[in-house]
Amino acid sequence: VAKRMLGYVAARGEIPIGKGPNAWQELGQQVFFPRFEHIAYQQWCVLHEGFRFRDVTNITGETNWGSFLEDPRPGARIGELQPLWVSGETFKRAESGEIGPMSTEAPPLLIFHVDHAGDRFKDADFKSQWERWQKGSEQQVKLLEYASGKTTVSQEYAYFAIED
Repeated sequence: VAKRMLGYVAARGEIPIGKGPNAWQELGQQVFFPRFEHIAYQQWCVLHEGFRFRDVTNITGETNWGSFLEDPRPGARIGELQPLWVSGETFKRAESGEIGPMSTEAPPLLIFHVDHAGDRFKDADFKSQWERWQKGSEQQVKLLEYASGKTTVSQEYAYFAIED
């Protein structure tokens, strides 16, 4: 999907797409990506790829400003949606039980705004864990463990902690 979208953007801007293993990286350097470019990607998927928007208010509750992944309301059941990414605050609220738990079958692959989540992510060395995961399959099974109350949950997916 991303390849088709970027190919379309390149053609409209008359940006040549190179050949070889770095072609998409080189293209990405020439395309202007505005903030919140993921919204453009979502719109593309709806308009050109057969995706659809789904009202999930019955799962998330009303939100303050439209982002249930950043500022979930108490009782939200975001884990049922199996999001690819959530904010550090959302992750923290799931751990504390303020909102429903994240899916253990398909946990978030990326946690953003970890710098907004107090001390929860301060001691985590996610970058070196990611690098170890990339180097060998024996690292991939128990990449990250975190304590959640009295239970330790082993995540079987890699995710970056991203700060602003």
